[in-house]
Amino acid sequence: MSELMSFIALLLYMGVIWKPQLKLYWTTNAMLETPYIRRLMTEKRFSLLTKCLHFVNNDLMPTATSKAEKSFDKIRPFFSALIARFSAVYTPAAVVAIDESLMLWKGRLAVKQYIPLKRARFGLKSYELCKSGSGYIWNSIIHTGPTMVLEQSSDGLKSSMIVVTLGKELLDQGYCFYMDSWYSSPTLFKQLRQRQTDCVGTVRVSRRRMPTDLKAKIPKGTTKTRFSEDLMALKWHDKREICMLSTFHDSSMVTVKTRSGEKEKPAVITDYNKNMGAIDMADQMLQSYQVERKRKKVWYKKQFQHLLNRTVLNCYILYKKCNPASKMTHIDFVVKLIARLIEQYCSEITPARKGRPSKDTVVDPLRLTGRHFVKLIPATEKKKFPSRTCKLWCSHT
Repeated sequence: MSELMSFIALLLYMGVIWKPQLKLYWTTNAMLETPYIRRLMTEKRFSLLTKCLHFVNNDLMPTATSKAEKSFDKIRPFFSALIARFSAVYTPAAVVAIDESLMLWKGRLAVKQYIPLKRARFGLKSYELCKSGSGYIWNSIIHTGPTMVLEQSSDGLKSSMIVVTLGKELLDQGYCFYMDSWYSSPTLFKQLRQRQTDCVGTVRVSRRRMPTDLKAKIPKGTTKTRFSEDLMALKWHDKREICMLSTFHDSSMVTVKTRSGEKEKPAVITDYNKNMGAIDMADQMLQSYQVERKRKKVWYKKQFQHLLNRTVLNCYILYKKCNPASKMTHIDFVVKLIARLIEQYCSEITPARKGRPSKDTVVDPLRLTGRHFVKLIPATEKKKFPSRTCKLWCSHT
């Protein structure tokens, strides 16, 4: 266990001190060396631990229904245990956000997805529920295609099933879910409202059961609102037309400050802009001190490093919540965490002495105590003058 914790500490260290190749962390080049790592673990041992990193017994893996499920089974036990731990140690406040995230992966993989609006574009897509304001990742689901096990929704849409699955443990407790237009629908909002859960989000006017008159264009700077019991649909034209759904807002306007001065905006849009950026904030913080490396040959090992990065971020958010007066930054927290892991689990190693080993496998003790004779080394083409040497004398000088 101590060696595994030392291995994790080195991964976090490499996320702070980034180098383009792993072997450069053990280089002795004075311009590039990091001697601290050489004192904690050898390059050969680190490479062996990386090579043997595994999360499931292949002989005991369940029979998968698709190639994507078979791929995800490589890390499913570790992923499920970690996400369950995220949910168990912290209860989020009343406002949460639901969106998708993407871990970069361009190799061949059945789970790989393409999202053009994300920075990575290609990779492993996960649906996440985060605490608005802090970015704490409370729940997550990996996209594995049509075979995903999801909770049922009233409209039968997969996007609605994902929302119900992510927020299953938070229903009937007065929470408010923020989401974008891919998830929002009038049927889903009414279903969640019946479970004492409010919802706010952008919505596509072409969604089923949306008011048909909202499809017509409206003048710039104006709004059009429709109500159905506790559900409000609002359309506002600013630089472009935006349509919103909410279960607790009305059509009231608020004054906000912009670069050009003060401006009137619907209250539902200002609240959405304030609370929806939790997952983007988490992704931004995850990019700061990235544990995973871009050129990783095995996808589930990169996913493990990505989950390790998420864990450190969640730990930092919880630390700030428990210590609101602390001025510790994210980088300070990561460095102190690495130092604590090294202090508790690492033991300093003695580097191997360099040089050619002796050919004598057995040393005769009599040679060290008895009489010995100097041997003449004759001259050669490259050695102009002969010389005398003694192995015992050389060992003492």
